[in-house]
Amino acid sequence: MSGYERKIEIVRLLQARGTVNINQLAEKFGVTKVTIRSDIDSLETRGLLVRTHGGAALPEDHHLVRRITHTIRERKKEKEGIARVARTLIEPGSTVLIDSGSTTAILARHLKDMRLNVITNSVLVLQELAGSETVELLVCGGALRKPDMALIGEVARSFYEQINPDVAFLGANGYSVEK
Repeated sequence: MSGYERKIEIVRLLQARGTVNINQLAEKFGVTKVTIRSDIDSLETRGLLVRTHGGAALPEDHHLVRRITHTIRERKKEKEGIARVARTLIEPGSTVLIDSGSTTAILARHLKDMRLNVITNSVLVLQELAGSETVELLVCGGALRKPDMALIGEVARSFYEQINPDVAFLGANGYSVEK
């Protein structure tokens, strides 16, 4: 079976099951786990799946995905307040990790005049801070997830394993008391 045929079969299995496991796929196709990881990375880059710990899952329903181009306009007053408070938690000269998200993009706007090192996977944070004379930027690589304009995937995961920021600001789509 060619790599192309194997990837098609992985997508078919995902559509049937919702998730797949790297070990099971390697056994099923008679290839190494490294080969399956490479297949999964390739399929993730094309938006056909989302890599999970030990496997992959179907990407979310594109009709239900909220795009950052919409969320950044919502609850502006609240997000500005959060950004102002968050800014007070940052010491000049520190290394700050800023995740993707509409609130974190607004936070970036408030940091342009600070002397900082900023690490991000967010295209919007990058855009906000690229012109700053006082902010040094370190941007992770990865596949672009267009709904939230974030770099994701194995390259991004590997990048983040190697850094140690002083403070991190993470975006969240939601939460519940139970989970």
